[in-house]
Amino acid sequence: MSSPSTTVQTDHIAAMIAEGRHLVPPHMWSAVEGYYLRGYHPGGFLTAFLSNDLMDAISRADSDNLRAFHQWGQFLYNYAPSGSYGSPAKVAAWLDAFNRADLDQAEAA
Repeated sequence: MSSPSTTVQTDHIAAMIAEGRHLVPPHMWSAVEGYYLRGYHPGGFLTAFLSNDLMDAISRADSDNLRAFHQWGQFLYNYAPSGSYGSPAKVAAWLDAFNRADLDQAEAA
């Protein structure tokens, strides 16, 4: 699944990421849900981590995210859709999929 284009896909993604919630610092969960389920642009740390810019992610991480760095990797590898992370282009495409879906829905109304 490369992008969230339907409610069924969004429900599936919600179930996938929920299984990995135990790996994400609690104060980051709303950012994770916002990115994966609503197409919200995440903050600096999460954007850097999703983009595979680990040096920038380290420099932006708070102490909880630094301690959870390995768990973040586990979360992405095991629970996140593969098209949603790995490079800046993949992150941009993931966010763009929500923008396209919003435009399609607006035009259909």
